[in-house]
Amino acid sequence: MKRLNVVIVGAGRSGGELIMRPLKSLANVNVCALCDTNIELAQKVARENNITDVYSSLEKALDRQDVQLVCISTPPESHFELAKLAMEKGCAVLVEKPFTNTLTEAEELKKIQEVTGSTITVIHNHKFMPGMVKALDIYKSGRIGDIIYIDRYWIELGRTHRLIGDPSSWVHKMRGGVCCETMPHLIYQVYQFVGEMDVKQVYAYKKNEKLPWVIADEVTVVLESLSNKLIMIKYSANATEAHRKGGLTRMIITGTKDSIHCDYHDAFILRTQDNPSLFKRGLKAVADLSKNKLSKRQISVGSGHGIFINKYIEYLTGSGENPVPIEEALHAIKLCTEIAEMIEKSVKRLV
Repeated sequence: MKRLNVVIVGAGRSGGELIMRPLKSLANVNVCALCDTNIELAQKVARENNITDVYSSLEKALDRQDVQLVCISTPPESHFELAKLAMEKGCAVLVEKPFTNTLTEAEELKKIQEVTGSTITVIHNHKFMPGMVKALDIYKSGRIGDIIYIDRYWIELGRTHRLIGDPSSWVHKMRGGVCCETMPHLIYQVYQFVGEMDVKQVYAYKKNEKLPWVIADEVTVVLESLSNKLIMIKYSANATEAHRKGGLTRMIITGTKDSIHCDYHDAFILRTQDNPSLFKRGLKAVADLSKNKLSKRQISVGSGHGIFINKYIEYLTGSGENPVPIEEALHAIKLCTEIAEMIEKSVKRLV
């Protein structure tokens, strides 16, 4: 069986673990090289994963001529140049979100894809979390009717978060700050249900004096779909330990018949007239979450990279669809750019 030769760019947690592990588990994939400007880190991760070839730049790695796929897992300011180089060399490209630093860069990569025939796909891993997949299946079944409103929220424990709590992290250099590192997840998840959206309002607040390097630690975004569905996205970096135990991410989708309540682990009809047993199960799930009866293992399903990468490799080898069409990735970066600009213009300090 012919194996797909892959170069991973970025030896940090995302490249060295979240992308590396699922790729190494596939029989039809050969991770042939690892790149990082921190050559010592790259060598360490390469040894741990039995990779012999290590490079300090992607340009050097692509001199080997046998590379078919480049996985980019570096801070977003480097995504454009790395993706451009790989695509112009005839490689498929898989890039971590955020797609690029600017909408202009993302649009340029779309043009390069059209000219070169090389494909580029952005890792929108959270859309394949079990709860999100189940929620979409319930909606497509017609059981909740037409969508009226979506409430999506994400709460993080900023003071102990590996990126938020580090004032030197690249996320604080992004326009809009750490909120806009997370925002693509929330946008592409909602996009699955309602399609393209417009940003109507952004409310941004600085509440936590213990995180002075964070631009805004509380953000609410109001969006409207082209079909007049209303969406409210709420982000907070001020979670408590109680939030952590009960789950930090939720979505409620309200329809004309019923509503869906979902997290990354599961989804269920929140209110129903024709299935009382399901209704009772939903109430019990909410009660269990509030009392922390569900174990961390039950709630946590990892980053979703494994599920995503399996689907992506199926697509690349001709046995599946592209898990993230370029239009989805472009729309996410378009809205994130607008939201970042509005955060920086309107953030209110409450400390």
